[in-house]
Amino acid sequence: MQVSHPTIAAGILKHSKYLADPWGRMRRSRESTLLRLFGGCLGVSEGVRLQRMHSSIEGTDLVGNPYSALDLEPWQWTYSASFDSILYYYRNYSRRLKVDDESRLYSEWRYAGAQIGIRPSSMPTTLSQFEEYVQEMIVARLDNNDASRSLLHAFTFGEVERPWKFLPHSLWPVGRHIARQVLKTGAIGSLPALLREKLNIDWTQQDERLLLRLKLAIRTIDHYTPSKLLHDQMAYAAVRASRAPLRIRSLP
Repeated sequence: MQVSHPTIAAGILKHSKYLADPWGRMRRSRESTLLRLFGGCLGVSEGVRLQRMHSSIEGTDLVGNPYSALDLEPWQWTYSASFDSILYYYRNYSRRLKVDDESRLYSEWRYAGAQIGIRPSSMPTTLSQFEEYVQEMIVARLDNNDASRSLLHAFTFGEVERPWKFLPHSLWPVGRHIARQVLKTGAIGSLPALLREKLNIDWTQQDERLLLRLKLAIRTIDHYTPSKLLHDQMAYAAVRASRAPLRIRSLP
């Protein structure tokens, strides 16, 4: 959903190298997010680094307006769309959160935005207001553009190198076919129906059946996989720390 925004699309088309190095781009984004959420003091430094890196990105967006990457609307939408994806994952692929836990997760995400310069007061206050904001953005601001089309084309993995060097070249054609199908089904299936319509994406009943099978498969894996293997090392350490009993040392 991020690249369907005209300002974000303009910045990506001019400055991003995601088409040349999609695996590296995905890894760097994931590592940055984990560091900001679970890295403690290092997370603060990562937030400062991200703002500095984007401060020089400016130009004219796809509708002819001047922009800076750190303008509030596109910068906040990038951050918000990431949370919308996380929420979708929990609701469809993982162990479903309780309503109160979803609200708490959003509240924590809202305050964590301060690390990258997004004040909590600029974000919707409640989760329901956030979901209304997302719907309004889809209706009023998101649209089909060159960046969204190129990203959809990237899902074919036509010229993309294998993600790991240890993966034999002979196996990558098979891996590419599987990755293509999973990404098409999972990523496109996660888009709201209105946005798929705006992007001129055909979504058939067969696609919907494949999506339901994918959700069932991932939920099953999620259910039986030990937490230590399911989470990144930093995230797992944070989970363990949150569950540990609070120890209060008595004064001598």
